[in-house]
Order: sequence, then structure tokens, then C-alpha cells
Amino acid sequence: VREENILIEIIPLKYADETELANILKQVFVQRKTKVRKPQKKGEVPVISQEVLRGIVGEVTVIPDERLHSLIIITAEPNLEVVRELIYKLDQESPPSADNIRVFPLQNGKAEEVAGVLNELFASMGGKEKATRPRKVKEKVKLEAAKEVLGKEGIGALEGTVKVVADKRTNSLIITTLPQNFPTIKRLLEKLDVRSPQVLIKALIAEVTLTDETKFGIEWEYSGRWSSSSDITGEVSATWGLSSFIAEGFKYSIFKESEDLNALIQALAKNTEFNILSAPCVLASDNEEAKIKIGESIPILKDVSYTETSGTVKSYDYKDVAIELTVTPTINKNKDVALIIHQVINKISAYDAELNAPILATRESQTSVVVKDRQVIVIGGLMRDDKTKVVSKIPLLGDIPILGLFFRKHHTEIQKTELLVFITPYVITTPEDADAMTKREMRKSKKISIRLEQEGLEPEEEK
Repeated sequence: VREENILIEIIPLKYADETELANILKQVFVQRKTKVRKPQKKGEVPVISQEVLRGIVGEVTVIPDERLHSLIIITAEPNLEVVRELIYKLDQESPPSADNIRVFPLQNGKAEEVAGVLNELFASMGGKEKATRPRKVKEKVKLEAAKEVLGKEGIGALEGTVKVVADKRTNSLIITTLPQNFPTIKRLLEKLDVRSPQVLIKALIAEVTLTDETKFGIEWEYSGRWSSSSDITGEVSATWGLSSFIAEGFKYSIFKESEDLNALIQALAKNTEFNILSAPCVLASDNEEAKIKIGESIPILKDVSYTETSGTVKSYDYKDVAIELTVTPTINKNKDVALIIHQVINKISAYDAELNAPILATRESQTSVVVKDRQVIVIGGLMRDDKTKVVSKIPLLGDIPILGLFFRKHHTEIQKTELLVFITPYVITTPEDADAMTKREMRKSKKISIRLEQEGLEPEEEK
């Protein structure tokens, strides 16, 4: 074969591994003059028609190109058509086999959640229709992490199709794909199957009875101030009207530590009627909703019926009178915590004498805030008026029939209260953080027990 007849052609592959196929072709061309037998073991040359091989003249050089997922063919021009046909027959999608199916047990993530992320990622790469269901925040984060890995590897890092099935019972992923894809998939799973950070959320829900000085509640004045070096995402100032505490009004920011919160609560308790309704505490995972509900269900008269046999029959509905706090945290690498806070307070405000039924008052709010680890956010502004009918009278004279009306006075007292919610997130990323938090809470409990014992308020042991 003359050198001027030698050509170079690049043939892209769809399914086969370029290195494996190059080795097979080399064996075929070396043994083309011998009788080709049916392969019995993995890695042996597949059966190729002798008629196809007889058309090859001279040498055929095959070079695999991993970067382009192609084969570089150097041979005489008459051989190219035969080589193309041979590559086409060998470059076929492999049927499922033991080498194409692997099981990956997960240590931290949920199999169904990770499988959904991977299938959506592979579907978008393969041009298939994407899932249209709404994704959770956690799934979006994991999808971005997976895309980051593929961004470094390149889209061509995965070949053929990838099918991922979740086994909920063993929390494992069953993945079917070409063997050469598994190293990349393993790196993907290392990014996705990580321990999610947690956040311990401490809340304090309290009511403040407002006086004439604070009847308008907290006057909010917010000025956002963003800075990469600032520890506080914004400043909030409020006037409490506590003239005995600070003459110019009480101003505060998002507190950096819970010790500052304790000082605030002590100041409020001294200068106002400060009633703590609840102080719940809950541990939540990143991007997972945590809910606290404290209260009781009370019977509400629904219907009254009369029968000859049973007489009056009353039926009741039960309504929740409770404090409900729902918090969804999102934690970033800098331990900033974005909180979606939803609070509902149901309370019996009064009784209807005619209906002999309680009147329920509901206060509800929802907000989103961003705070640093262990910063305290205070949410206020939920005010309510409690009306109470009061009878003032002169002893004895006020009880005289008819004439007593001149010695009695009826009036309605209105008591205005404001609901305050203090929330402090404590980010926990390692077992050491969890141990430190546990020891801290144990020390607090021990101090409280010692103080109660000193004041003689230690609760009696159950008999």
C-alpha cells in the first residue's frame, strides 16, 4: 500500500468503551487470517464474518481517544468502509449484566431523594423530558452539587444511559449503566451522600402587657446593612417606653449571644408584666421543617338535639388551644441560618355567657430572616386587646336591691398585650458540636436545680 493512499479518520463511538473496542479491533486485525472461533470468556474477540475481514488490505492502526470518546483509524482508503462497518456492529448498547448493575448503600442521605436527583440530572443530560414535580430546597442543593461534579468531569464523562432505582428497605441505590460510568457515579454519590448539618432551635414565646407608655407596642425602625465582614445582617431599633430602664428608650439589635437575650428578659420582667407562655426547643435537619405544638383541645358545643328516650343530647367539636411554632432552617457553609418562621397562637380570650362557650382568639404570623449561628432574632408586633367587665361598688350598699344601682359602677377594662417570639439557632455540624451542646444544657439544668434547691422550690419526688 502506497503512503499516498494512507488516510486518517476519526470515528466517534456511542456506547462502547474506546480502549476496550480498540483492543478488540487490534486482535481482529492481527488474527484476520486465522479461523475465528466463538469466544467463551470475557475479553475474547467476538465472532466476525471472514468475508468482512478478507476485504482488508495491509495494516490497520487503531488509536483510542478518551477525550473525544472516539477511535482514530489509520489505514488504506479501501479499508475504511470495512472498518466503519465493523465498528458499527461492535458499538452497540450492552444488555444488562452483572457488570452493568451495582448496588450503592447510602450512609446519610435518603435513597428515594438521591435517586430523584440523579434521575433528573441524567435525564437532562440525555435530552429526555424532565420531571415537572416541584423540588424541595434540599433536592435543589444536591442537584447543584451533582452538576458541579459533572462540570469538572465534563458532560462526556458519562456514556450511554444511567438508570437509578431506590431500595427504600435497605436505603440503597441500584444503578444500571455501562461499567466505565461507575467511577464518575461514585464521585457523584460522595458529594450527595453527606451528613446534613443540624440546628438546635431554642424559642421563647412570651406576652408583654403594654402600659400607657407602650400602648402602641414596639415602634419598628429597620435599616438593612449588608457587609461581608459584618456579624449582623441588619440593625433593628425599638422603643419600649421603659423610662425607668433607659430614659431615651430601649434600643437593641439582633443579639449576638443568648446572654444578651437573658439581660433583655430580666429588664422586661422588672419593668413590665412579662409572661412566658412557652420555651420550647427542637432539633431540625438542614432544609427540613421542624414543628413545636404545645397546648390542649377543648370541647366546643356543636349541636343540641332532643329525643323522647334520651332527652337533651349534646354533640361537641374539639378545637386546639395551643402554641404552634414551625421553623424551616437552611444552613450555608459560613453557618448563616435562613429561617422560615410560622407561628400560631390560639387562646381563650373570653366566655360567652349566653352560649356558655369560650371565645377563641388567634394570632398568626410568618416571616423569613437570616441570622448567624447563636444570634437571637426577636419577632414582635402581634398585639391583642383583652376586654374584661368590672363592677365597682361600695360594700353592703352596693348589694341593696334597686338602691344598690346608685352605689355600683360598671365599666370595661381593656388590657393590651403584645406577643414576642425569641428564636436562637445553634448550628451543629459535627458530633463534637452535639457533645458540647449536650454538656452546656446539662450545666444549665444543674445550675437551675441548685438554685431551686437553695430557694426551697425543689419539686417533691413522686411517691
